[in-house]
Amino acid sequence: MKILIADKSTLYRDLLREDLSLQGHVVLEAKDGQQALKRIAREKIDLIISDIAMPRLNGIEFHRSLRKKGKYKTIPFVFISADKRLLDRIDLPNRKIDFKLSKGASLEQLLRILKKFEK
Repeated sequence: MKILIADKSTLYRDLLREDLSLQGHVVLEAKDGQQALKRIAREKIDLIISDIAMPRLNGIEFHRSLRKKGKYKTIPFVFISADKRLLDRIDLPNRKIDFKLSKGASLEQLLRILKKFEK
């Protein structure tokens, strides 16, 4: 599965990329929502993991922008944040493909979400 991680933290992206790569996934990275949109325009992405609080284009704006574009409406999207209050405020528009997960969540929790979409 090809996964895009959008997060302002290089360290968090590196850790997640390493964990997911060891599970056999191809991982691409973006430091904010704007960069993520550019990556998606160039690459076929199977799933997105996005921080909420990012510069330039935050995770909520990134998700909203993505869902407006017809061909990206069905890409599974996982909101992540270290701030539980931010996660609690997010209303998931489509609970079949939109998820939220704390940055403190275990890798197993993330892998359960990924498993739903593996081909």
